[in-house]
Amino acid sequence: MTEIKAPGGEIAATSFALSATEDRMAMRLSCPAAQASTVGLLEEIEQEAARLGVTVPLEREPLQAALDRAAALGEDIVDLVIARGQTPQPPRDGSLEWAAPYFTVGFMIDPETKRIDFRQKAEELTVEKGQLLVRVHPPIDGRDGVDIFGRAIKVARAKPGAIRPGRQVIWDEKDQGYRAGCEGRIRFAGMVLEVDNVYHIAGDVGSATGNIKHNGHLIVDGNIEPDSRVECSGDFDVHGLIYASDIDCGGTLLVRSGINQTLAKRMRVSGDVVAKYIHNASLEVSGAVHVATEILQSRIHSLGTIDCRHGRIVGGEAVSAADIIVGEVGSRADARTTLAAGLHLGVMHRVQANLATIKQCAEIIRTLGPACKQAMSNSRALTAGQREQAMEMEFKINEAQETIAELEKQNQTLSREAYAGRGSHILILGTVHPGTVLRVYNAQQVVEESLVGPMAAVLDPVTGEVALTSEVETIMEKTHES
Repeated sequence: MTEIKAPGGEIAATSFALSATEDRMAMRLSCPAAQASTVGLLEEIEQEAARLGVTVPLEREPLQAALDRAAALGEDIVDLVIARGQTPQPPRDGSLEWAAPYFTVGFMIDPETKRIDFRQKAEELTVEKGQLLVRVHPPIDGRDGVDIFGRAIKVARAKPGAIRPGRQVIWDEKDQGYRAGCEGRIRFAGMVLEVDNVYHIAGDVGSATGNIKHNGHLIVDGNIEPDSRVECSGDFDVHGLIYASDIDCGGTLLVRSGINQTLAKRMRVSGDVVAKYIHNASLEVSGAVHVATEILQSRIHSLGTIDCRHGRIVGGEAVSAADIIVGEVGSRADARTTLAAGLHLGVMHRVQANLATIKQCAEIIRTLGPACKQAMSNSRALTAGQREQAMEMEFKINEAQETIAELEKQNQTLSREAYAGRGSHILILGTVHPGTVLRVYNAQQVVEESLVGPMAAVLDPVTGEVALTSEVETIMEKTHES
């Protein structure tokens, strides 16, 4: 006789054993060969399964065949599946099928020199009027399942494709997709698909043109003269130089010559930055930064990779929420240069702002709490005016408590985002000069003497400190792929 347990914990004694799989989707039978020929065993198994709460019918024919075979061959039955639940069918979310490789990341590689051609991006953003841009495949809902004990297994609803129509895109019912409403450049940001018209300036941007504000892609054949202000919602292609100007770019900034800025001016770029060189600039970049020759005395904060692998970074600070790749760092004159990888300054600032607000709310609770508690405990003796004041204090306290709970929840999410930076690295292909500060996530190391690469600065998972390693083959392979 074998003891078995039902889901509720009760024990049954029988000549066979029934057991549910861990996921409760199948019932298994184990039975000695000597018992397989017992008269009425099949019915006894059914009764025992029902007593245990199994609601799905047993697979009688395969079960009877297994019992007959066990009795004939003298082989025990071990974990034979005799009943199955209904397996849930997962949903299939809606998806997007792009008609062309519009958003291919990276740049073209010169086949002869094997160097990145910073003037030729791999993406193909130019579209014609009426061109099919994307097909939108609808979501397909899944199907709930049921385990062998009759308990439902719910599946999530299918999500539609993450896309919304913006300017100059037209829905095509036949092809179930969007077409371009005009010639221009395709843009897909924040789930919104748009086609931007192109604004082309044949000369310089300066006193003759005035400040520029354009919703779309902007091309300037000349320079951006000092004290100009340029705003565009799309990509910004400058064939000349950018001098000391305020720049706000909603897409990728491509400067074919270079950037000669001053730290008093601000440059904000929502996409990538590609330039021959950057001097004395203050940049806030949501994408990656690609520089061909050098970054000099600049302050760059980027959410993507900072890539100056064929050049140098001298002075100032380069901060990336991802990785940094550079040829040479610092100079023989000991120019203090700070490189920081895996540091999401935007997240840190939001966390700090939330903490400041939490502190203010806690002070409100500390200040008003005792007075409010005392007033509410003796509310019948209060005048109408005092009761109104007490209710106002209670409202402010409740509001402060709700704000604290919400901001603490936000900080938990932000902390997880910041934690992702622990795996970032600084890859140095050439020389690191003294005075260089290498920071990865929340740890840093000051270089005291010249070091020759290639080397990588990474965060040691054991010590939590910055470690310099010459084993960079894997990292270099990843950078070549990117």
